[in-house]
Amino acid sequence: VDHKQVDKDLKAQHQSRLLGLDKSPSVIKSRNAHVLQAAKSCAEFSEADWELIMDTHDEYMRRGCLERVYPRLDMVGRCSEFLFSQRYSNVLLAKWLSFGGPKLFEPG
Repeated sequence: VDHKQVDKDLKAQHQSRLLGLDKSPSVIKSRNAHVLQAAKSCAEFSEADWELIMDTHDEYMRRGCLERVYPRLDMVGRCSEFLFSQRYSNVLLAKWLSFGGPKLFEPG
């Protein structure tokens, strides 16, 4: 993979979107945690959502011998009752985990 070419293509795509030239289906621009909870698949995640997911997964991959406490699929239901409010990032990561989490990045 030529990272320079990928970077160039991403910049061109971003510029095209900013100029309104991108005719691809529009993405959801603004959401809240309640709307996100109704998501039926990862296809409904925005670019910003995927950036948060990738950052979280990247941190997880560098964890060493540390163990993640939250969010974990088995802890989401149990810990959410102790949270004052449902934050968008927590709901997003819980949804991502429920759709397969890191397994989504595996080939095949």
